[in-house]
Amino acid sequence: MSTPEPHRFWQDGPLAIHGGCEAEVLTLAPVDLQALPDPRRSIRDALQHAEDYPPIHQAIVPGDRIAVVVDPNLPSLFDCVAGVLDAIASDANGEIEVVLGEDASEATLQRLTEVVGNQAKVHRHDPDDQATLGYLAASEAADPIYLNRMILEADFVIPLAIARPDGALDPRCEAGGVFPQFADRRSQQRVRDAQFFGRPSEAAPNTARKQADEAAWLLGIQMVVEVLPTVDARAAEIVAGTPGGVRRKLTSSIESSWQRSAPNPPSLVIACIDGDDQQQNWNNVARALHVARGLVEVGGAIAICCDLTDTPGPALRRLASDASYEDLQKATRKDLTREGMIANVLLRAREESRIVVASGLPREPLEEMGLGAIETREQLQNLVDQYSHTVVVRAAQFCVATVGEADEN
Repeated sequence: MSTPEPHRFWQDGPLAIHGGCEAEVLTLAPVDLQALPDPRRSIRDALQHAEDYPPIHQAIVPGDRIAVVVDPNLPSLFDCVAGVLDAIASDANGEIEVVLGEDASEATLQRLTEVVGNQAKVHRHDPDDQATLGYLAASEAADPIYLNRMILEADFVIPLAIARPDGALDPRCEAGGVFPQFADRRSQQRVRDAQFFGRPSEAAPNTARKQADEAAWLLGIQMVVEVLPTVDARAAEIVAGTPGGVRRKLTSSIESSWQRSAPNPPSLVIACIDGDDQQQNWNNVARALHVARGLVEVGGAIAICCDLTDTPGPALRRLASDASYEDLQKATRKDLTREGMIANVLLRAREESRIVVASGLPREPLEEMGLGAIETREQLQNLVDQYSHTVVVRAAQFCVATVGEADEN
């Protein structure tokens, strides 16, 4: 089995594809977002000038145990965490725990540990480890909610979340990404059942958001930090404050930058996962597929363009089975793991469309899962030439895209 070298199709310049004489190619990407020159300083400033909230040094009591809760796909991750520690170090002489989501790579975990040094301890959340979970409360539906124990036991929680538009695979909520990402596996599945099944237009994001907002209220989240990404997964804007204050400040920027639209359903969608190595994971593949499914015409094709090198796990390998679609759907839905959700999204997309993946993975495991494999830019261009209308979605892991009026920018 040959293993191609990891590659990005835009590493030698922008991803440049073109349609034939009768084909149309439309690229959906924000054009007016610039990366912050110093995100470490920007997040310090945001914490000192928070929306509807006092400066961070006035909110922390000496001796407080602090949990910094971080989405590992956060733009400018290392600078942002370092900036938070800069802002609180002089006021906090209690323990500081940095808790990363479960999809943090080993490289990200190691690098962040080096960045924070002896200022804090760095952990990766494990929703299956009961010893690291604690009981928060029963939900309105009488379901038990368990969260990471370090978050529960903290005196002050600072969530660092990606500013995502409404309608994304991850519901934007008052919890700043704390729930369900840092909950137990069964709580994650309940939100997943409300959010992820059916086509994107038929999903129930309000139900998922309600569960997340309820958990935030029970936990007593007072402040969140949201980071607006650029197309190459760097920080463009950072806002801290109350959940309502942050939403009010950022909603316009999120909608203008990351809610994209195409005038007609394309026959081919190329969904790109832009950014560094941490961005290249199966979770972001699911997010990109979610976006592409909302755009592509029935019976069309979806190409995921990424630098993925993670070998598919058991839930994804199950898609290589000869079992019927219905049986596979039942199996993936019963699978409580995060990969089970990814497998379900992929299964549904595969049932509706032709799926190909341009990545650093070998061809064989992709083809066994019923996916096509693309290894060169030329092969990608050949794919485009087969379809009359192509839409390229840049940084698909961050956006929402729909069919409607075309974007002006």
